[in-house]
Amino acid sequence: MFSLAVSPPIFVKKATQPIALALWLFVVTSGMGSEFQTLLVDYSDKVDAGKLAAYDVAVIYPTAVTDLAPAKQAGTSLLAYISAAEVAPHSRHRDRVLKEKHVLLGKNDVWGGDLPDVSSPKWRALLLDLAKEASEKGFDGFFFDTVDSVDLLAQKFPARAADFRAGLVAAIKDIRAAFPNKKIVLNRGFSILDELKAEVDGVLVESLYQTYDFASKTYKETTESERAWLLDRLNAAKKDGMNVYVVDYVDPSQKDLAMATSQKIEASGFIPFITTPDLHGASLAPLRQVARKIAVIYGRQVELNAGGSRYWPADTWVSQSIHLPLEWMGYRVDYFDASSGALPNLGPEYSGLIFDAYCDFSEERQKEILKWLMDRPDKTMPILVFGKLPFDDRYASAFGRMLGMEIDTRTTASVNLPRHIRIENTPITTAETKPKVIPYNFPIVIAPPDANIVASTTFMVPGDSVLRKFDAVFTAPWGGMALNPFLRFERPDNVALWGIDPFAFLSEALNFKPFPAADPTTRDGLRLIFSHVDADGFSNYSAVESGKFSSEVIRDHIYKKYPLPITSSIIEAEVRGYLKRQKPGDEKVLLDIAKDIFAMPNILISSHTYSHPFFWMKDDKTTTMYEVQALELGEPYNMGEISPEREIRGSIEFIRKELAPPGKPVDLILWSGNCRPGPESLRIADEMGVENMNGGDTIISRSRPTLGAVAPLSIPWGDYLQIHA
Repeated sequence: MFSLAVSPPIFVKKATQPIALALWLFVVTSGMGSEFQTLLVDYSDKVDAGKLAAYDVAVIYPTAVTDLAPAKQAGTSLLAYISAAEVAPHSRHRDRVLKEKHVLLGKNDVWGGDLPDVSSPKWRALLLDLAKEASEKGFDGFFFDTVDSVDLLAQKFPARAADFRAGLVAAIKDIRAAFPNKKIVLNRGFSILDELKAEVDGVLVESLYQTYDFASKTYKETTESERAWLLDRLNAAKKDGMNVYVVDYVDPSQKDLAMATSQKIEASGFIPFITTPDLHGASLAPLRQVARKIAVIYGRQVELNAGGSRYWPADTWVSQSIHLPLEWMGYRVDYFDASSGALPNLGPEYSGLIFDAYCDFSEERQKEILKWLMDRPDKTMPILVFGKLPFDDRYASAFGRMLGMEIDTRTTASVNLPRHIRIENTPITTAETKPKVIPYNFPIVIAPPDANIVASTTFMVPGDSVLRKFDAVFTAPWGGMALNPFLRFERPDNVALWGIDPFAFLSEALNFKPFPAADPTTRDGLRLIFSHVDADGFSNYSAVESGKFSSEVIRDHIYKKYPLPITSSIIEAEVRGYLKRQKPGDEKVLLDIAKDIFAMPNILISSHTYSHPFFWMKDDKTTTMYEVQALELGEPYNMGEISPEREIRGSIEFIRKELAPPGKPVDLILWSGNCRPGPESLRIADEMGVENMNGGDTIISRSRPTLGAVAPLSIPWGDYLQIHA
């Protein structure tokens, strides 16, 4: 991979980053004449850097994992969240509060936070330090939450009310004096706002027109008296020259209400943000994010203590079969291992939910996943099932009832014989091969009445005379199913051909409407070329030109002849003569060849590791394919188990110091062997500031004529992305 890339860059190292900032749909109401027009509030531990860049002002935790640079470049004003008058149970500075023995005067009974003595100089000093920390991280200002808790203190200790308010006012004035060019926004704080007119740039309130009742767990409209009280105070603040921000809460399925509420807030002269009460950045209005993410639920029962190997997104059926079609359609695919731990909170940025065909959950976990499905906030999000049902027995039946259909998996105990097969002539069934139905462990699956059934059969359980129904491929208002054995047909040579057209099925099941999608093949109307050469065979003697190394032949007949941008790599141990099979003296020639290649102007320099690992993780499921973990090195260079630090950091530093011309960078690591680096190796590459590539196994050919043999662009490992070749 040379330094040709789409713009904005598509190849990013962090899996949490967006593919492109352009993939947002801006639904913007009319302008209001204030400095800021759009607001984001996101209290997630990890915040999408692209999302930040889409807004004029964003409030996030100063400890959030994100990249502030794109937002700052886009002109976003970034405000760090600071709790002005409470210490939350999970607060990052709670230990300091306890260590310094701050006086705590009670609790907020609603949220459980401790109420500190805000009149104390120690509390003023702490708030100033928190502001300094945020400023040093690059924040443009501060959002002070819990300001109204000063009124709680005043209620508990009426005699000290004036001291509490004076203390908090003094603390904010201290911060204004220390940071005269930073922006300060308060959450409400009306009891002290008059005294801070000169210091505060804006005020934020929640629940002006629409709110959320935590007691009943319902969304509802505010009362007329609540609105009137707030409007009086907000209009006064606006008259005093402050920006007024309003955060209202709306059911994410009520998109029209969200937009109408945003327009109503704007018509009142304020800056709206319509979201959900978890405040994890769901943007319902006025900017509505294109729902371009697909959530994949996967997982298998793996007993690591019994020698089982960890199950990764790369092992899923989705990654091997439909990640590419989804990617081509413009979706970003997020993988969630549901075998244990917390299940994801799927906001309005998600366009669909897919159950992986290899799902294998314990009975207890099936119960938890089913409850999570039933409790999901957005009941309109499409659900897609591929291959086999993700639930068994009673949970499968309950899953069916939830979707308005009948499912019974008790018929799968034996091989059942198909009888009447029905396949409609539709775009979905126009595929790589005609569906071939064989004796199979069919479950009873009867699609809902409003489904579009394109493939089905009846079957008979051995020893039973009753015909059962199996609707294998259908779409419905809630999504759809494409089940075995109609989904793919596996030839005797283990090549699986599509029995359905995945593009047609996905488009119909997801109710797909085209939206801007990143194209990694084209820039400004011109096709891109990506070329790279792994180092394998660098020291082999050529069968083309006797007496020369293969690397010399590549250099003279490819690199010099065709001045295209090409990435070229070396295996450090090989060019240094460390391999057991190498002859003494070869290293001098090989090092000179590497230096000569890396000095060429059309060559981008890359490492193909130190010892060419064949597998990167000891507990990886592919380790049994290899007798050794890496190339065999002679003594004293044989390290035993590989070290990702040595393979990546060590080899790149060697190339930079010994082989690369002065000032020419080493920008890429090319994975070796099974090309399954895992999160640790990707983390090291990310820390070094180098991209990564290889893997995916795109092997489409005349003998393997299936789209399933084309890999997606990338696959996540933990928080990082592996870029495929």
